[in-house]
Amino acid sequence: MSNGTESYDGELFMSLILNFQVSAMIGMGKIVNPITQKAERSLNEAKVAIDMLNMLANKTKGNLTDEENRMLQQTLTDLRLNYVNEKSKPEPEKEKTETAETQPEAKQPGKRKSKKNDDKKSKKNMKKSD
Repeated sequence: MSNGTESYDGELFMSLILNFQVSAMIGMGKIVNPITQKAERSLNEAKVAIDMLNMLANKTKGNLTDEENRMLQQTLTDLRLNYVNEKSKPEPEKEKTETAETQPEAKQPGKRKSKKNDDKKSKKNMKKSD
């Protein structure tokens, strides 16, 4: 393997560690979720990210550079400490606002009852345009 490839692989490995670290921190509610724009806790998601890093550490043992191993171990230590801290906190109460997704079907504005009617209308419109 050439030195350039080893360097690139090392950068990719560090990036992979950071991806799992960010996922775990989002799951612990320490970082705002970029999709929802909210800090939300999902300790199960955080645990999966930490477990993935732990699996990587086990599977790559003896194959990492000192720098890669140090970063992986430090990241795991930091995440585990944060996870234990978050696990000891009470679960935050969920907002009790009704959204379109939680409303019963009858209350949802603009909700269609049947797709069959839409399909029939589409077929009629296609015949008219021919």
